[in-house]
Formats: sequence, structure tokens, C-alpha cells
Amino acid sequence: SFARWRAGVPLEVATAGVCAEPALHCVPWPEPVHDGPAVYGELVGPPDSVTRTWWFVAGDDVYQLSGVWPATAHERVAPAVAATLATVRTPTAADRAALIIERLRAVVAEAESLARLVERTGSCWPAPLVAQRNDLSPDAPLAAGEWLVICRAEPWE
Repeated sequence: SFARWRAGVPLEVATAGVCAEPALHCVPWPEPVHDGPAVYGELVGPPDSVTRTWWFVAGDDVYQLSGVWPATAHERVAPAVAATLATVRTPTAADRAALIIERLRAVVAEAESLARLVERTGSCWPAPLVAQRNDLSPDAPLAAGEWLVICRAEPWE
């Protein structure tokens, strides 16, 4: 998993609560990540799995990258995860342009069918899923002015 923590939180503050847990000991990561400091914590526990979490600073933000794998695969998996972490960098304009995400959008229906609304609004959900998410019958006609939630694939900004 990958997460960004709130902006402006120093790495030491962001990791203090997690590293204070008795089972998790945080140590400095030997290589800089995104040209900045990084720490990681590792937990080996039942059912014989390894959980490793890294925290690193990029700009004003603290990021978290976590991985879980079987303890028997640790020697094989840990280097691959570390190599992945070494590739972290600021995305370029081309990187950002290539990312498409799905966002929830509220739209207003015209007097139309659900299939027509899906087509008109560019929903990435099919009509039956739009009906389910909006607690509607899939074949019920929509009234003009009715608000519905759809999902739209859009470029990441």
C-alpha cells in the first residue's frame, strides 16, 4: 500500500507514534528516498509474515509505503521491495498525463433511461451498477432534475 501523510509533518513526528509500538522498531533506511531521509519499521508475526513499512519525505509531505509477505519469502521479496522504493521520484508531466483515475461525480438526469444517462455522462459504471449505487431499479425511467452518482474516468491532476 502507499499513502501520503499530511503536508508539513516532519518525518520524526510522523513516525513517532508507529515506532513507539513495542513490536515495531524503526531504523534509518541506508539509502535516501526521493533525495531525502527515510526510516522503516519491520514486524515479524503470526501467521509467519513480515510487514515492513517505510516513511520518507518528499517536499513538504511524508509518504508511507507498506508491504506484507510470507516470512519464508523474505530473502527473495525484501530486495525487490527495496528496489521499488529506490525508484520513487517526482512524477513528470508525461507521467501525470498517463494516469487515469475514477472519480465519483454527481450528475442531474434528464427525462431519460439509465442507459442513456450512462452514455450521456460518460460513466465508467454500467447502468446496472449506477442503479445499484443510487438505489434505483435498473429499468426505472429517470425524472428530469433527479441527482445521481456516477463514476467517471478522468486524467489525474
